[in-house]
Amino acid sequence: MTLRRETVAEQSAELLRAQMLAGQLRPGDLVTEDAMAKEIGISRPTMREVLGALVVEGLLTRNPSTRVLHVTRVTEQEIREIYIVRRLLELAGVDAMKSQALSALAPLETATRELADAVAAGDRPGVARADIRCHLATVGLVGSPDLVDFYLRQLTKLELAMAEGMRSPAELEVAQEVHVTFLQLLREGRTQEAREQLETRLNEAEADQIAIIQGKKGRVAS
Repeated sequence: MTLRRETVAEQSAELLRAQMLAGQLRPGDLVTEDAMAKEIGISRPTMREVLGALVVEGLLTRNPSTRVLHVTRVTEQEIREIYIVRRLLELAGVDAMKSQALSALAPLETATRELADAVAAGDRPGVARADIRCHLATVGLVGSPDLVDFYLRQLTKLELAMAEGMRSPAELEVAQEVHVTFLQLLREGRTQEAREQLETRLNEAEADQIAIIQGKKGRVAS
């Protein structure tokens, strides 16, 4: 059975995302239509569609002068600005949980389980993706789908830096532990402790990702 063109494009885009999150394609690396099409085994028009989608997502950036594509390198200033947004939106999600039923935690519980499964499998790209889903679910507690969509666009810019911060099995396990603890605090109604734990994590993750950009080794992004 022949796959629909859309399916081929989606699968190819997911493959490139995985290469970026696994460190096979790193921030600043050049990405060319011809080379990627040959490597994956798809047509140039389909690869053009794939690369265009990744540009829209923010994972690839096109040089305005040369039109050459490269894996996005987030600047230190961009990270600082995104973390202002992260604190505002995620802490608002925690505050919103004070008036929510426990059933509102279902998306966060699912994302946390997915993160644990990815850690158990040693799937670093999977951990990075599940980590992001955990944070999206936290913002989702506010109850605004539009806000979650906006937040996803912000977090996409950080995907590569977050993956860079998760190197060893021990660091993956730390990422799991802090999310499991956060979920448990919310389940028990200990929202102030959950708020403090989350704010500490965001502060540490910002410092780690800035350290990565500056050429220093960060600990773990979560």
